[in-house]
Amino acid sequence: MELLQKIKKFTDELWYRGYHAFIWVLIFSFYITTGETKNINHLFVWFTCVLIMLGLLIIMYAKSTLSNRHSFERQTRNTNKGDMVQSFTLIVIIFLLMIIVKQLYILFFGHEEFANDQLIKENIGMLIPFFITSCIVSPIFEEIIFRGYAYMAISGLTSVICNRFKIQHYEKHITLAAFFILPSVIFGVIHKQGNIFSLLTYIFAGVMFSLLFILTKRIWVSIVAHFINNSYAALQMVYIKQIDYGNEWLIIVYLSIIVILGVILYKYYPNIKEVIINYDKKHSETN
Repeated sequence: MELLQKIKKFTDELWYRGYHAFIWVLIFSFYITTGETKNINHLFVWFTCVLIMLGLLIIMYAKSTLSNRHSFERQTRNTNKGDMVQSFTLIVIIFLLMIIVKQLYILFFGHEEFANDQLIKENIGMLIPFFITSCIVSPIFEEIIFRGYAYMAISGLTSVICNRFKIQHYEKHITLAAFFILPSVIFGVIHKQGNIFSLLTYIFAGVMFSLLFILTKRIWVSIVAHFINNSYAALQMVYIKQIDYGNEWLIIVYLSIIVILGVILYKYYPNIKEVIINYDKKHSETN
């Protein structure tokens, strides 16, 4: 009887792993197919692939979100998620920081076409399908992998390691360090940059998306930030013909001021919100 229970447990685990592996194989296949927009002659085939892939990604999103919620609770990490205003404030701050980093790159190394810029030029004739693939599907796909599933895998692995070596006290710190470094480096490498400095800009973007996920504990926040970043690059390449690269310092200073104001808003928004609520409550009572 005990042997049968072990066999059943093994087959259940094998089925569970195989089920998820099969879904990810399908997702990767559809992702590669939809990414090759210039080779797809039938719009119905492309659109069907996109819809199926988004449906499968929703399943994986739910899985990673549930698992990561348990990880946050197990590590007794601060469970405050912040509200919508704080979440979108963080999105704007991270987006502007990435623009500042890119402007610094241009300032010191000159203008260079990044991997996403090259893809935009190559797919200019398929603008709408490419926009959907690169600005909607890719952020969802990449964030679920590099934030949702990456945190789930790293959190589980660090838990095992810390229990094995009796260092549970450092589990949160090891998890965060590994989460900020490993997925971000892989994220930068897969974007096929030409030199170490352009690679670092993509690694920085990965770190920023990871920071959004950790601060808000909502993967949709990093997805929205990723969408805004990709959309900004795509629309700029397509609709802005003349770009002045001679005022980098002015742009950097201007954006830095906005970032500082955004950080202040994020930091003190709970106090501002409390003042507004108390004022509204007092006003309602007097009337």
